[in-house]
Amino acid sequence: AQNAIALNSYGWIVIRGECVVKGAAGITAGLLLDTNGGAVAGQLDDDTTVGQLVGRALTATGTPLAATVVARVPLLCP
Repeated sequence: AQNAIALNSYGWIVIRGECVVKGAAGITAGLLLDTNGGAVAGQLDDDTTVGQLVGRALTATGTPLAATVVARVPLLCP
């Protein structure tokens, strides 16, 4: 989600597939992603820590829009 979802509130969840999400600067296609977006809440960021990974970047940051990245979730390793 782009922001924290309060208890008993609605948000969106991607269970499987491709989605466009906020992405931290410096992500390139193929990097593994986690939900710790650095200083900005709701961003995905690149990471290699097992147990924190949520997907893989299909594009670099800025594609298709500024500060976004196309991601595939759940994590599907080749």
